[in-house]
Amino acid sequence: MYQHGAGELQDGGKEIISRGYAFQCHKCRVAFVTEYHPSSGKLGIYGKDNPGYLLGTSYTMRNPDYVGENKSLSVEPWRSSYIWY
Repeated sequence: MYQHGAGELQDGGKEIISRGYAFQCHKCRVAFVTEYHPSSGKLGIYGKDNPGYLLGTSYTMRNPDYVGENKSLSVEPWRSSYIWY
């Protein structure tokens, strides 16, 4: 997952994250907008989707495929499935 600057998360017109972080896999194009930077050891609230294109310097995720909360990147599937750059 490569960082793409600032991230904003909205779901159903409701703002969930206003000042977060945008990340994307350059192979499969899956994108995350996270509340915390992964270097903190957690994502907090996050959204996940696949916009179908490479992100620029920021990303507003308006209708995510999934919204969840992560309290630790040291548990599965986070530990072995994702590498955060």
